[in-house]
Amino acid sequence: MRWDRAKPTWGARIVAVAFIVSALLVVAPAHSKAQAAGGDTLSLAITNGSTFVYSQQPSPRFTVTLVLAQPFSENRYYTATVTMDSGESFGGTVSSESQDKLTYAFDVLTNGGSITGGNRTATATFMNPDTGITVTSNSVNFTITPGTLPNFTCSLQNLTGLANPGQSLTFNMAVSPPPTAPGDWQSSMYTIQFVGPTTITYPNLRPDSNGDVTVNAPTQIGVYGEPKCFFNGTADFGSAEASEDSISVTVSEKHALGSVQFYTNPTTPVVNQPISVYVVFHPASGLPAPTGYVSFGIVGASTGYIPLNSDGTLLVNLGPVPSDVGPSATWSVYYDGDPYYDIASVNFPLTNPAIPGGSGGGGGSGNGGGTGSFGSPQATPSAGPKATVTATATRLATPTVTTASPNAIHPAAIASGGNATALWLAGALGVLVVLGGAGGFFVWSRRRTALAAANAGAPFMSAPPPGQSPYDDRTFADDTTFPSREE
Repeated sequence: MRWDRAKPTWGARIVAVAFIVSALLVVAPAHSKAQAAGGDTLSLAITNGSTFVYSQQPSPRFTVTLVLAQPFSENRYYTATVTMDSGESFGGTVSSESQDKLTYAFDVLTNGGSITGGNRTATATFMNPDTGITVTSNSVNFTITPGTLPNFTCSLQNLTGLANPGQSLTFNMAVSPPPTAPGDWQSSMYTIQFVGPTTITYPNLRPDSNGDVTVNAPTQIGVYGEPKCFFNGTADFGSAEASEDSISVTVSEKHALGSVQFYTNPTTPVVNQPISVYVVFHPASGLPAPTGYVSFGIVGASTGYIPLNSDGTLLVNLGPVPSDVGPSATWSVYYDGDPYYDIASVNFPLTNPAIPGGSGGGGGSGNGGGTGSFGSPQATPSAGPKATVTATATRLATPTVTTASPNAIHPAAIASGGNATALWLAGALGVLVVLGGAGGFFVWSRRRTALAAANAGAPFMSAPPPGQSPYDDRTFADDTTFPSREE
């Protein structure tokens, strides 16, 4: 029996086509999803620890392992990338591969100074060049601890002598040279501290674009040794303190000195021979005796700074006297101030009264005496130690000085090599009185506690620059203005 199949109608054909199209639409998304996965896998491991120091070695090192679903179609230069959660990325090339060309290892090195400090997370990625599909690894965690900030210094910019109570003081914060790793040190805040009669701390100071921060000096008078500057620290760099010695800050009422007396043995210097000097600083009315440091100068040379006794006196044995001291030379006493008195310089004639009691003659020892030395003038001052918190400007100011004299003419014998020549000099024994003024002479940044070393023979300082005289060369005033005050 023969069966004849009837030809499908056009309607049936349309229904069949629609069924096939629908089936294709269902299958197509499933095929695309399988292809996106690609069958490749990627894993990440850190190979040299879990904690590292910013900008130091070792830095994190990673191994990325790639397992392919199918071998690459051709040999190429393959790279895997490791990216930190802080944004830094590092690439690594193939370090090994399996014989079946399905497994590859990538060695990824990093620069520790390029990874931001803190707790970090890293992931790896790889794009298969055959499929164009990127696969992502697992995550690994590690820590970058703060490194050490090198060469941190701060310098006091606007103080060259004594500070007024509450005076505005500017410190410059610097890292010189800056660390090679970029880091975030410039975003740190700073702390400044004054330690003296009281302790004043200024925390969390944000510097301006020049690295400057501004604070006020303490309002209580006194000596505040070594202002401390602190780098507060960042994620990349730990906290740090200014690493060198610093100057002291003296907060002063800046009163004018009382009268000052000056004695020498011998009474007239003998060149190339030692000499003893004795100075007495009398207190101003209602104030205590001056304290602090003094220096002695003659013919452009001066001693280091030497501390006064608590009663305002100082006996010091100097020598030998510079060979260029002549009959017109004068003595200068430089006073660098204290919490009550302003900086000052006081001049005396070449010949002066003998030291009371005859002590300290010719470089010998005397009660309360110290030692100092004359040296050849130098190009730059050498008094005082190096400063970290530094005030580099030199204060050159001459106060108003009035001198008193008994209106007598005294012989001044200048001897050289034992040959004395009698000369007459319209000089003045007696007292020079400082009325006050803008400041002193030869004031350098220094740490007060180190200045007593000048007693052991510090060389003389240099003469001032051309056109700046270290002495007040005005004529002596009438002695009736400020009568002499003797011990």
